[in-house]
Amino acid sequence: MSVEQIALVVTVALALIGYVVKYLNDLRLAVRKDQLDRVNRQLSDLYGPLFALDAVGSRLWREFRAGFRPDPAGPLTRDEAATWRLWMTAVFMPLHRQMKELIVDNADLLRESGEMPDSLLDLCANVAGWELTAERWRTGDFDPLDTGTTLVNYPRDVLTPYLKNAYRELKAEQGRLLRALRLPS
Repeated sequence: MSVEQIALVVTVALALIGYVVKYLNDLRLAVRKDQLDRVNRQLSDLYGPLFALDAVGSRLWREFRAGFRPDPAGPLTRDEAATWRLWMTAVFMPLHRQMKELIVDNADLLRESGEMPDSLLDLCANVAGWELTAERWRTGDFDPLDTGTTLVNYPRDVLTPYLKNAYRELKAEQGRLLRALRLPS
């Protein structure tokens, strides 16, 4: 084999190796970009809004409880029951409905595969249960001391930590993927 033939073989081999390396690198970047796109959607369309609405609802609940009935002993008065119904229908139910809609509309973005987390199922069931009470209140079919009821309590003790953890983990994953892609975070 002549020097020219060896040079040609080496040149072709180096070009082929370069092509394969570039292809594999582009493939790796595409996979990471797809992962980043999914994480971005999870944060912007599901976990970010859920986390924010839950934080707002928790803050409003604490302030409401502190100002409305700091000492919940004894039965409610008519005015207290009316105040409760107003807050439930005008503040808490709209927040919870938004959260339920986010979950239902974006269930494909859940981090878990196979099953929906109990905290999210309980939130949706709680909202559905309050819809019946809200309808009775809307039509006037209730006792003036009625404060409503639902079969499933709002899952604050498990929902808030779940959303906080999911949001933090997704933000960390987003940062890791941005660094891996060498994009500004």
